[in-house]
Amino acid sequence: MSYATVGDLKAFLKISSTAEDTLLQSLLDEASSIIDAYIDRPSAAATSTTRTFTAEHDADGALLMFDCDYAASITAVTHDGVALTAGDYFTEPRHAGPFWGLSLKAGHWRGEIAVTGYWAYTTNSNGTADDLIVGTCRTIAAWLYRAKDNIGTAVQYDDGVTVLNMALPRGVLDRLAGRKRLI
Repeated sequence: MSYATVGDLKAFLKISSTAEDTLLQSLLDEASSIIDAYIDRPSAAATSTTRTFTAEHDADGALLMFDCDYAASITAVTHDGVALTAGDYFTEPRHAGPFWGLSLKAGHWRGEIAVTGYWAYTTNSNGTADDLIVGTCRTIAAWLYRAKDNIGTAVQYDDGVTVLNMALPRGVLDRLAGRKRLI
């Protein structure tokens, strides 16, 4: 899944031709992969999926902690096969995603808990990437496009070894520092 569209990238690069659309899409895919690898989690999800948890392994009383990912939005929850409404639980954090868990308003989690939602870090409830991710994806893809014919900056060492520098521009990934997985 690309976090920005070919149309976004073409407007950014001021390209009107469709001749390089396939290349631009592949660069957007690569840029999206770079973002996900840097923050160590998906930034957005195109579809909602269901993850199953058990009270024994994933809950502490009324608190269910998602094992490793955040949910940008939660669309359904079942507890031991019974569908819950949003009034039956609190999201953690309470007011805005991404969410790392659920707390039952009454009782304790037991048995199996199925949570359906968009499992990604994005803050858009429909699974699309938010503005920070779209802009970063577009910037990285544009850099990849501009660098496609450039082999980089040659650095010659005393022993005759030549290194080509192809590092991303400074500060591009710094935008995402607050979203990087810490554990």
